[in-house]
Amino acid sequence: MGATRAAYKHVEPLLAALGSPQHVRGPGAGAAAKLVANLVLGVAITALGEALALADELGLDRTVALDVLADTPIGAIVSVKRRNIESDSYPPAFKLRHALKDLHLVDQTAHRFGDTLGVTAAARNWLAQATAEGAVDLDISAVVATIVAASSRCPRHGRG
Repeated sequence: MGATRAAYKHVEPLLAALGSPQHVRGPGAGAAAKLVANLVLGVAITALGEALALADELGLDRTVALDVLADTPIGAIVSVKRRNIESDSYPPAFKLRHALKDLHLVDQTAHRFGDTLGVTAAARNWLAQATAEGAVDLDISAVVATIVAASSRCPRHGRG
């Protein structure tokens, strides 16, 4: 939360009931921290989708692939979103539309500083494709199905 130390101490007990609050400095810092965190979430969930698409291409069992990925740096996302992915059902916890909006804000912010964030742009493109295909009000993890489906539609070069 971005707030003065006194304001943070005043509302910390209320916020603790909702999760694990962190004081990230003065007013406005909370919004900045949210953008940074949601950038990582967007990139990680699309990396998960691409990893599963590759696993499918390589003939790796989905359960095995998810087990392996659970022991990687994106393991927390795998454990939180695994049920959605395995059931191919994406009830919204964090709607894809909001994740896409946040990645647009990340890009706008980066451009203000003269930066280009290529990995973020790739993640944003996957989220935009999932949105265009109707997943706009589903959970962000629905992008995994979009990525896997797109991979399965690609022609297989060099395969018998």
